[in-house]
Amino acid sequence: MLFLVDKLGRLLLQHRDDRPDVLYPGHWAGFGGALEGAESVEQALIREMEEETGVVLAPGEATFFTKVIDPEANRLVHLAYLRRFVERSEIDLREGQGAAWCSRAEIAQMRITPFVRTVLDDQLFPLLQGRAG
Repeated sequence: MLFLVDKLGRLLLQHRDDRPDVLYPGHWAGFGGALEGAESVEQALIREMEEETGVVLAPGEATFFTKVIDPEANRLVHLAYLRRFVERSEIDLREGQGAAWCSRAEIAQMRITPFVRTVLDDQLFPLLQGRAG
């Protein structure tokens, strides 16, 4: 799962489809998906970003910061962030109901995938704050 971070420290989040066949329907989360075939985690992340947003990442651009078990899907999720600013006009959303740049205060009020909220609060926000200083 990838989080794009802009110059203001906001994260680009995807508003997941609100359908019963989607895990965490109607929640907000980062972008990503499952591995296909023998691809690496990074290859899957690059492929998923292009499939879901049209944004093309180069190998090595994503900084992986943790991996956790998603209890709903019972699978290991690798989480990363990209500290390259992507203009809204570059995004061609192909999955989900929408996408938005969100501040930490806004995210606190949003319906976030539960394991993602924990990772953001406990790991990503402190990491980004430390890098900004």
